[in-house]
Amino acid sequence: MAMYGCPVESYIFNPPISLIPLEQLVESEELKCAVRLIRDIVKAGIARVLDLNEGQGSHLFMNLASWRPHLFVNQSDPICSEYIGYFNHRDDMGELQLGRIERLARYSIRKILFGGGGQSSSSSYSSEEHLHFLPSAFVMVNTFISPDFQTDHGIHQWWNPMLGHYSYQFNV
Repeated sequence: MAMYGCPVESYIFNPPISLIPLEQLVESEELKCAVRLIRDIVKAGIARVLDLNEGQGSHLFMNLASWRPHLFVNQSDPICSEYIGYFNHRDDMGELQLGRIERLARYSIRKILFGGGGQSSSSSYSSEEHLHFLPSAFVMVNTFISPDFQTDHGIHQWWNPMLGHYSYQFNV
């Protein structure tokens, strides 16, 4: 709805993200940054080969940017923790003046290549179907380390008044 100009106030708990959970797998911040940068360069390269550009679908992306859902993620939850790295990486790309690469990497290459009704031709897709990820969000991060996955991913963790957390806002 937000892509078409009707943003709805949303509170989303432990949302899945379709990225490898580097926050869980890699200790080194430098290595995480390098992996994310390489991923974006590869995706931007594929987008260029398929003749996508950052202007395609940008009005839809900007409509989506006006929507700021409230995301509640646990830094120990492999299903949603990569939102933390995703938004931090977007900020880093802007600071490094690599925003064009980041904008081209917004496209879901998997969906472009393998989606779209079984057609993989670059002329057979609509760019709006292949944008993914949120451009903006209010993110609440639970920093509490729990002993098991059910606690990390459970909705009940957000009821705890002693919750260790921090929050921040990410914009386009």
